[in-house]
Amino acid sequence: MNKMISLLVIEDNPADTDLIRDTLPPDADFTFHGADRLSRAIDLVKTEDIDVVLLDLGLPDSSGIDTLKRFRVAAPDIPVVVLTGNDDPELALKALGSGAEDYLVKGAIDPHLLSRTLRYARERKRFEQSLRESEQRFRSLVACSVNHIFLLDLDGRFVESNGATEHMGFPAKDQIIGKSIEDVYAPEVARIYRQYFEKVALNRKPVRFEHHLDRKIDERVHIDTLYPVLVGEQLRGIGGICHDITERKKAEDRVAHLNQILRAIRDINQLIVREKDAQNLIHETSRLLVVHRGYNAAMIVLTGDDDLPVSYAEAGMGEAFGPLEENLKKGILPSCCDKAKFQDVAFFVNDRVAVCARCPIADGCAVNDVLCVRLKSDDRTYGYLAVAMDRAKGIDAEEKSLFEGMADDVAHALHHIYREKIMLSERAEKEKMKAAFHQAQKMEAVGRLAGGMAHDFNNMLSIILGCAEMAISEISPEHPIHYELSEIINAGQRSAGLIRQLLAFSRKQIVSPRKVDLNRIIADQLKMLGRLVGEDIRMEFLPGHELWSIHIDPSQLDQIMVNLAANSRDAISGTGKISVATANTSRDKDPGLQQPYVLPGEYVMLAFSDTGGGMDEKTLEHIFEPFFSTKAVGKGTGMGLATIYGIVKQNKGYVQVYSTPGSGATVKIYFPKDESTDPVDDVITPAESMPGTETILIVEDQPQLLKLARVILERYGYYVLTAQTPADALKISETYQGDIHLLLTDVIMPDMNGKDLHLKITGMRPGIRTLFMSGHTEDAIVERGILHEEFAFIQKPFSIKLLARKVREVLEQKQEKS
Repeated sequence: MNKMISLLVIEDNPADTDLIRDTLPPDADFTFHGADRLSRAIDLVKTEDIDVVLLDLGLPDSSGIDTLKRFRVAAPDIPVVVLTGNDDPELALKALGSGAEDYLVKGAIDPHLLSRTLRYARERKRFEQSLRESEQRFRSLVACSVNHIFLLDLDGRFVESNGATEHMGFPAKDQIIGKSIEDVYAPEVARIYRQYFEKVALNRKPVRFEHHLDRKIDERVHIDTLYPVLVGEQLRGIGGICHDITERKKAEDRVAHLNQILRAIRDINQLIVREKDAQNLIHETSRLLVVHRGYNAAMIVLTGDDDLPVSYAEAGMGEAFGPLEENLKKGILPSCCDKAKFQDVAFFVNDRVAVCARCPIADGCAVNDVLCVRLKSDDRTYGYLAVAMDRAKGIDAEEKSLFEGMADDVAHALHHIYREKIMLSERAEKEKMKAAFHQAQKMEAVGRLAGGMAHDFNNMLSIILGCAEMAISEISPEHPIHYELSEIINAGQRSAGLIRQLLAFSRKQIVSPRKVDLNRIIADQLKMLGRLVGEDIRMEFLPGHELWSIHIDPSQLDQIMVNLAANSRDAISGTGKISVATANTSRDKDPGLQQPYVLPGEYVMLAFSDTGGGMDEKTLEHIFEPFFSTKAVGKGTGMGLATIYGIVKQNKGYVQVYSTPGSGATVKIYFPKDESTDPVDDVITPAESMPGTETILIVEDQPQLLKLARVILERYGYYVLTAQTPADALKISETYQGDIHLLLTDVIMPDMNGKDLHLKITGMRPGIRTLFMSGHTEDAIVERGILHEEFAFIQKPFSIKLLARKVREVLEQKQEKS
């Protein structure tokens, strides 16, 4: 629905007013207001929202064009249509010139003309106001711009300009209006401007160029100027925007200068690495500082313990260096070096009268800025470095910082030249770190290989162990094939253990870390470890006082202790002793943690020592490699220490091994202190396996595993539904009429993973429980969001009893919650 147009008719003749009201079309969307005096009309527009006015120029309190003018002053924004009694073109023109939008002649008005005239008057007024506002906004933007924005006529004279002129290097705004390009710019710049002006006028395309403009003595202002073509098919002028890029240019020059210095510093740093002779070092450093045009001149003076010159080098000074060289030979330091010896930072020579009065090259150096710094390292002064550069470029804090850093590098290099033993020691340490890095890379590669094989091996072992366990359960121990089946099971279990060790080494073992008391776990294991090592080896445990807790899966600690005990047992010939100790420590206190790769913080140390035969350095280099073993064939897998290494790294810890031939060995393991406020939780209570009668839906894409799981669970009394794909499982869940109590599903399957299947089936059957199974590594399971407290999980390969126990445990959880 259109908004009603509010019409005010200012007419003193009631008959004419009624006639106008009656002339309006019946369906016209006008609201009518009337006034018979100009004064009353002016009062009315102050209180009413009037859209358009129909004004008679002959009123009792006003007449003629003056009536229109007075109303215009009172209501400048309301459109006015003049109403006159005679068709007078001259009067109509005067009315239009005085602000009327249109005029109508009494007696010649029909409904369509009246309605159309009033509407058009209103729209014209709106358009004019919008145009004025738009122009005002544009002019405000131009006026506020820090750029010089201007308009040239086709002769190249300035016809418009904003106020951003003087700070740009131009005359004031009122001094350039009417002036030509040649009047405003210097001849060289004017020629460039005229060239581009004519190019734009000819091609009618904008151009962008850069030029220099004199503003003050010894200063050049750099301006980017853009000339756009003005609107329309017909070229009316050339507009322009001048942007002052002086500061940008200065910054670019400054950056270029600093880049020159950085290139010199880069080459100096390369020089420092390879140069072993002090004189060659200072000679090349001086040359590089000048050859890259960073500085005009450079000088390095080396001093002895008495701070007197012992050698020197310079670049860029030429013959001017002669008098200074004579002083150096006499043991006299340059004045700037004398001042720098008392400074901890670079000394900037800013008072030449006081500093340079006695310097033999003071006059030649007057046009330069000079920086001088003491070359100090390890609380010893090795000499001084001084540089000179053009004063116009200036020396800021950034350059001073670069200079000081470079000087520190030079001083450090001199320190290492004079301390060759320290350098050799550091070089040996770097080689050691490099070797450790390559060793870690090699071990990581083996870990990736292990993780990739784990899934397929675990699936195959699940079938082998499951079938063998079911077969052996059906026969008596006296059966002829009982021994063979036992050996298959033993071999399968050893293979599964080997896979677990590989995964532990590669840090892909699926674990459930928690806050544990290391002392308590070790104490609980001592009896079992004693049986493992035998009666000839005495074990002692020295628990740390008030030992901090650590965050780890208790089963991983079991693996660590068993592998360490087995290694120590095999290393001891005859009788011996194994010592286990724990203690709180930190990187600051323990030399074993004072390595560059160790993170700062507090740690819990586990030390495992034996009185065995020890190891030589060559053996120590390989002890963490998978399958490396010094034992006879068949006496070990070579995975013991590799497994320990992987577990420790998985738990963000560190391991060190100390041993020499004939002196036994000590393995020190450092676990980060658990800073959490969680209670200690290191007690594991496995559920007993028992039969059941519930309904279980098994989803497994490997047919043999699917059949095996079905047979196992059916033997325990469960009713089993099977599906080889998630789609089949969803169909069974939707169509099966009875209750399904448990979903046993593989995690990683084609088309849909186990978690998504779980979500869909629990949506259909809210009461169902889910047990996930997988032979994949931890990272693959974590990616699918399964290793979380709310999900039950069993790792392949699993035994018959373990599967039955885990199924019962999950079902019992359901009963407890329901």
